[in-house]
Amino acid sequence: MKRLGVYCLAIALIFTVAGCAKETAYLPEVKQDHVVGTVGELPPMTEIDKSDWMAYPGNGYHISVPQNGFRYETDFDDGVFEESWETVSTDDAKVCVILYQNSDETKARSMFLQEHDDYIFEDFTGESHCGTEPDGDTLWFRMYQSGDTVYLLSWEYPKSASDDVISALHAIADTFQLTNQS
Repeated sequence: MKRLGVYCLAIALIFTVAGCAKETAYLPEVKQDHVVGTVGELPPMTEIDKSDWMAYPGNGYHISVPQNGFRYETDFDDGVFEESWETVSTDDAKVCVILYQNSDETKARSMFLQEHDDYIFEDFTGESHCGTEPDGDTLWFRMYQSGDTVYLLSWEYPKSASDDVISALHAIADTFQLTNQS
């Protein structure tokens, strides 16, 4: 059991160093042969000027995105519709909204994690979940359900992304809201 606690602590430290701990850190502690989870708030991200942001009305939701520096793309794969806003300055940095229709959160999470099986995810106690790839890329996600549709919001960035890009992606994700809650 002590070995499990040590492994959990090592994994938490890896995630902390790898970038997942930029919002909320989940740090297991070993106490008398069992693991106890603790959550600690980390310093806020860089301040973001939202004066040039525009609200985008999606299918059942809206999200605000800067008018400059992001390009909009859509994809429809295996019955799943995805809208994304990629940064023009950093490859592989983007915010996505994925619609899983006729689904529930368990099924949507399973499909999303299967699609992103190269990431190692840590279980957070809050709404956001964070995963990292061995090369240091980071992927966050949150899920929202309205009726039989699950909206999975994700944002990802490479290890080389600047603090400004990371802050912008977190700020965009924080603007997401459902508009047709059932």
